[in-house]
Amino acid sequence: MVYVNGRRVVDNDGLHGGAEKCGSVELKPGGALVRADGFEEGRGSEAEIVLRYSGPDTDYHKVLAPSTDPEDH
Repeated sequence: MVYVNGRRVVDNDGLHGGAEKCGSVELKPGGALVRADGFEEGRGSEAEIVLRYSGPDTDYHKVLAPSTDPEDH
């Protein structure tokens, strides 16, 4: 699940292999709170979440969203 300012914009819930899912939200200039939630069932495969975004600041090309998770630094 991906939430932007508390609103769910992507629902990729359930057990499945990697699959790209997209959503969109119109934002005002300035910051936005983005949260990505996921889980791993635990059958030997590793879960992965890749979050990309596009907009005027990326010339509308998808780019990797920076992480603010302290475990990623």
